[in-house]
Amino acid sequence: MNNLKTILQGFIVGSTMSIPGISGGTVAIILGIYNKLLDSAGNIFKDFKKSAVFLLCFALGGGIGILTAARVLTFLFTTPAELPLKFAFLGAAAGCIPPIMKRSQMLPLTPKKLLLLTMGLAVAALFARIPQGAFSEQGGFVSEIIAGIILSVALVLPGISASQMLLMLGMYDRAMLSIANGDFISLVPLCIGLAVGIFLTAKALSALLKRFDGIYIIILGFVLFSLTELVPQWNNIGELAIGAVCFCAGFIAATLLNKKENAQTKPHDIVHNIN
Repeated sequence: MNNLKTILQGFIVGSTMSIPGISGGTVAIILGIYNKLLDSAGNIFKDFKKSAVFLLCFALGGGIGILTAARVLTFLFTTPAELPLKFAFLGAAAGCIPPIMKRSQMLPLTPKKLLLLTMGLAVAALFARIPQGAFSEQGGFVSEIIAGIILSVALVLPGISASQMLLMLGMYDRAMLSIANGDFISLVPLCIGLAVGIFLTAKALSALLKRFDGIYIIILGFVLFSLTELVPQWNNIGELAIGAVCFCAGFIAATLLNKKENAQTKPHDIVHNIN
């Protein structure tokens, strides 16, 4: 029964994290599974069998969720729903800004906080300047592994959308199409990088979260800049008006999601059980 519950939780996290602007870490916190995920990944050799079974069940559910969401989204992106959806995704990403600001304790502003915010903006700007195709099949096996390692940070840290990170890397469309079409072979390098990255970063990031509050200010800068990658193109006032409504819907949905998270956890409680 516990394994079935873990698979279901994985399905929910996997399906929602396929949406740009929605953080899989945030959804995992709401489901009450984030601590266990971080602990199992960071300390897998302490109780290998138990941790491995748990992670495999979660990965199974997550994989099914991602596959389901990818097929739905790739279909919708070929219909007139594409533009409203993209505005809704932008709204969801914007709705994640206030809770990140609160968690980062950005206010009142200080020179140190402004420096950290600038660092986050600069990192995101560097990602945006990565040549198109650098992290793709044409970029090579190693480059895709590196992309997977980078993406693992978004999976481990709550508040960062993995799909948003894929957009920054220029890999979102290809990844979603590959998943929807069942072309999993092309995603092997990315998955290898993800597995290596999660194993290497889970414990390090949890320790960093406990000891360095400024990490969320850097995340804030990164997320703020990455919003520019989600802004869709519209052709007329009518499309913009519909887009504005969908933006508001996405913003409200993300705000309610984050309020539920805040009701279930306090700042840094998400890492209290990592040794």
